[in-house]
Amino acid sequence: MLGRLVRLPFAAQSAHPVIEAMEVLRKLYARSADWLPDKVTARLGRAWQPALEGQDRKRALAAFEWGTLFALRVALRNGSVFLDHSFAYRSQAALLISNEAWQARLNHFYGHLKLPQDAKIFLEPVVAHLDAG
Repeated sequence: MLGRLVRLPFAAQSAHPVIEAMEVLRKLYARSADWLPDKVTARLGRAWQPALEGQDRKRALAAFEWGTLFALRVALRNGSVFLDHSFAYRSQAALLISNEAWQARLNHFYGHLKLPQDAKIFLEPVVAHLDAG
């Protein structure tokens, strides 16, 4: 299963340990490696470190795979890793209005909500109501 997952085009807004771990696994699977090289430095959490640093390199590879899967699950859920073509796990930036669209339609959005563009004008009556309460 993980062999197919590493082929998917996962991405992140900035450098992410899961993306790095997936790249390591992609290279290992390409050469059909059954052990984890010593030089692999992965930040998958403290719970995985003893197994990753142990003498048994086959066990280290298994721990690296499981650690990557667990980290991928968390990263997909919190949105730090995404798939562009996915509806459920897409980039958080894709959910926002682009800056160009916001600037072009700013007046329309504020008018549609019947809100003033100056925050002070909106907040003064709200603060006065809270003070009165």
